[in-house]
Amino acid sequence: LLSSMAAIGVCTYFTFQFKAPDDPDPPFLPQSNKYEIHRVWARRLLLSNMATGHLGEVFFIWGLTPADTGFHLNPDDVSEQVYDTAFDPRAEENQVYLRDVCNNMFDGNDRVLMRISCPMEEFDSWLMEQSQLSSPSEEYMNNC
Repeated sequence: LLSSMAAIGVCTYFTFQFKAPDDPDPPFLPQSNKYEIHRVWARRLLLSNMATGHLGEVFFIWGLTPADTGFHLNPDDVSEQVYDTAFDPRAEENQVYLRDVCNNMFDGNDRVLMRISCPMEEFDSWLMEQSQLSSPSEEYMNNC
C-alpha cells in the first residue's frame, strides 16, 4: 500500500512538471511527410477562408457516382470517375429539376452571403433567347 501511494505521488509530481507545447497544433509527422504537408496546407486554407469570410463553395456534379477507386493509403493515387448509368437528363422532369436546383438550394437559407448565377439558369436563359431569334446559333440548331 505504501509503495502504491508513493508511486501515485511521484507520478502526480512529474505530471505537473510537463510544459504545454508552444505550438497549439504541433506536427506529429516529419515536415516532408505527404500527410503532414496536406495537414499544414488544409489548415492554412481554412484559416485564409475564415479571414476573408469565404467559408465554402458548393459544387454540383451530375452523372457520376461517389466512388473512391484509388488506393486509400497513397495520397498520390487518384480515383477514377465512375459514371452513373441511371442518370438521364433527357426526361422533362429531370431537366426541370436540374434547372431549379440552385433556387431550391438557396430558398429559405439566410446564411448565403453572396449568390452568383447558376450555370443551369444561364443555360435556360440562353435556350429561351435562342428559341426567339429568327436565326439562332449553329449550336442551338444542331442540338435543340
